[in-house]
Amino acid sequence: RVFGNPLGIDLVALTTALGIPAVAVDSAEALAAAIDDAVGTGGVRVVVAQTCPRDREAAILRTVQEAVSGAVGTA
Repeated sequence: RVFGNPLGIDLVALTTALGIPAVAVDSAEALAAAIDDAVGTGGVRVVVAQTCPRDREAAILRTVQEAVSGAVGTA
């Protein structure tokens, strides 16, 4: 599963406290390695990957929402 975390919660600390292994990554290479490790190990694992700063992500989301609204409005 993939989901966003808009609340600024430290998911690595949270899941680790619950006994679920977790790792944070900051590059595509580290993400691929973490996913490979999680799949190879099995069980529940959490991989946290920040894609961009929150303010930039919010701006991208607004742009996408506006484009979708515009496209749906003309369909």
